[in-house]
Amino acid sequence: MLQRGPSPCSGAGARGAHRCPAPRAPLGAARRQAKRRTAAGAAAVDEAPAAAPAPAPAEPPPPSVRAATAVLRAGGSTVYVLGVSHVSAAACEQVRQLVNAVKPEVVVVELCKDRAGLLIDPDTTPKAPDTWVCSRVAFEGLPGDGPEPETPEGEEKKAPDAAAAAGAWPAAGELASLLRTRIGRVVSTAEVEADVATLEATGLFARVRPYCEPARRGDAPLLAAVKAEGREGLALEYVAPLGCTRFFVEPRVLPGVKSMSVRLDSSLRGAGVDQAALDAAAAEAVAACAAEPPMAGLSAYLIARRRFIDLVEAAQRAQHGAAASDAASDGAASGGVVVDFTGVEAGAAEAVVRARRPGDGDAPFVSGLEAGADGEGVERFRPQRRGVQLSPRMSLPAEAAARMNALKAAKRAEAAVTARSGGGAPAFPFRLWAPSEVPPADLAVPEPAPGPDTLAALLTGAYAALQARAGRTTGVAPGAAWRAAMEAATESGAVQVILGDRPAQISQRRLADAMYPSTAARLAAAGAILAAAAAAPHVAAVADALSVLPGGESAASAAAALAGLAGAAAALWPVAGPLAEVWSFSRLDGPGVEAAVAVNEPIQSNIDSPLLFWGEDALLRWPGAWGPLIEERDAYMARVTAAAATGRPTGAPAYVADEAGGQLIWRYAMSRGGPEGSAPRGVGEGEYAPPPGGARRVVAVVGTAHVRGMCREWEAAVARAGDVGEFVAEGTAAAEAAAAELAAGRGGGGGGGGGGGGS
Repeated sequence: MLQRGPSPCSGAGARGAHRCPAPRAPLGAARRQAKRRTAAGAAAVDEAPAAAPAPAPAEPPPPSVRAATAVLRAGGSTVYVLGVSHVSAAACEQVRQLVNAVKPEVVVVELCKDRAGLLIDPDTTPKAPDTWVCSRVAFEGLPGDGPEPETPEGEEKKAPDAAAAAGAWPAAGELASLLRTRIGRVVSTAEVEADVATLEATGLFARVRPYCEPARRGDAPLLAAVKAEGREGLALEYVAPLGCTRFFVEPRVLPGVKSMSVRLDSSLRGAGVDQAALDAAAAEAVAACAAEPPMAGLSAYLIARRRFIDLVEAAQRAQHGAAASDAASDGAASGGVVVDFTGVEAGAAEAVVRARRPGDGDAPFVSGLEAGADGEGVERFRPQRRGVQLSPRMSLPAEAAARMNALKAAKRAEAAVTARSGGGAPAFPFRLWAPSEVPPADLAVPEPAPGPDTLAALLTGAYAALQARAGRTTGVAPGAAWRAAMEAATESGAVQVILGDRPAQISQRRLADAMYPSTAARLAAAGAILAAAAAAPHVAAVADALSVLPGGESAASAAAALAGLAGAAAALWPVAGPLAEVWSFSRLDGPGVEAAVAVNEPIQSNIDSPLLFWGEDALLRWPGAWGPLIEERDAYMARVTAAAATGRPTGAPAYVADEAGGQLIWRYAMSRGGPEGSAPRGVGEGEYAPPPGGARRVVAVVGTAHVRGMCREWEAAVARAGDVGEFVAEGTAAAEAAAAELAAGRGGGGGGGGGGGGS
């Protein structure tokens, strides 16, 4: 899996002015069978589109990108498939031009869940990010969270507090409602620290400490849109993903209740509450703390609080009838009755029961112990942050710097929403995962196959390094084309950016399985030839034949070595030749690279002839590479793109636009009902569906070598839109059947793929 550079799954999409010998074009058996399987394909998707958009004439792409763009139709939707090079600055500009001209609702890019990190600009990503988003929020240390007692004595000792505090302690959900840190909300480090202070202020805890778990495998960051600094347009800022944000809490230890008085505030004196009942509840708290074993003081106060509130609500129901009963229930849910305790540090408490008032703020839970939150035994959390040095003699406190940065970020975020075409994010089918849907463990990694995987990793790693070197000559970092598409989608008002490629792990495994038999045999043959050449001078017949010549022994050794090297090179050339070609490509200067990857003919003019170019597409000549890197992925990306155009679940992950807190953010989500291989449930922030009825305009940005293949597959793809499960069920009969179906279009077997690799 290659996440931080050009991968074997991205290298196939090059463009250039120099044609290299192309493999025999596949005939597209899937396309010929489309009519027979239309009904079955429609049943295979999760749900049908809501309503097809009204047909409209397809708008041609801008002249500057027309040669590199194919225009396809799916019902009333127009799909623009732009072929790009991964090492071309001109290609990045073409991406921006097409997206800004077309203004699509959906953009599809040649990325996947394994390579989502390429959307992050390494030059602007902070080494220590200050904004975060978490997939879960949890509390550790609340009463009842600990392990069960192992002995009857332990059970007996635990029973009074556990039983008494049941229903009196605030639930984790009530505490979570007090916090800024929430699932799906972008928070800063300062806000997480402020949440610690909020929990401390409840008066319930002696100690609160935050802990943020790292992101799980498969999680990807959010991207927040802000006004670009120093240039026009919008920029995307990195929001780091977290696993679970945990707050470790230690309940406060309070002295037992020695005495407690209780009275009603004037706001509740007309509620008809029996003072004797309130006094009895207070006496119960005192008695519980005097019993053996004694109840913890904190539990006694919480139970008394609950009893006081219940008595007030019961009196209100009795006084005003059923109509007030519902209102009282609603008031209780929002904290309509508040109990304030004083004197808890000495055990001589006074409780004041009152109605909630505006000055209490909007906190949904009030413990009543807030007044003593800084009492004895409370260990406050103090962030270890340094101030900002403004000059040798002046520094700014960390808290002030955080506030200034927050204000600056808010202004840039507001400007981004205003600058975006169409304003903020429109409504779209998206929902956050429920906590129960988020798996706590990392995604499973397929078992490696040491031989094939090692070989494929070595070869593709060498190729990726050489391709990245070519990109550096043009000033293009890995993933630049995809980042250009993401930024243009943000500016133009798109609602989804779909990662429409098959997962790189699966493609690399398929490549390894396809290459290994032939390549391993060639390596073995080369080794055997070299071994035979080394032994040849010591064979008596050869030595005798050359002994009559001057320097016969040296001649025998030299001849054998040359013959061995020539034979080994011939055996290995189908594997080494493409690497030599991309090495030569990487030695070009910037203008030379741009010239080599320029599209000089209309890309849609001859879809039956693969468009391959010298240098960047060299790896496609590896034995067995054509099928897993081109044909299978062409079909996969065509089906994902067709799903976006027809309104069916795509089976792929995506970034979906959302507006939260006045800021436009891109959330990472999985396709509704997608296969585990490409869109695993519970990963990312939630699940999405394409715009109802499909997007009227879709732009797909892919490597140029994929464009004609996607055009050939388009009819079949529309019939089976989003049906990608067979391409990600790696190692199963379904995956083999998908490969065989595509191979059938080449005349059967692996001849076409092998021919593509070796021609």
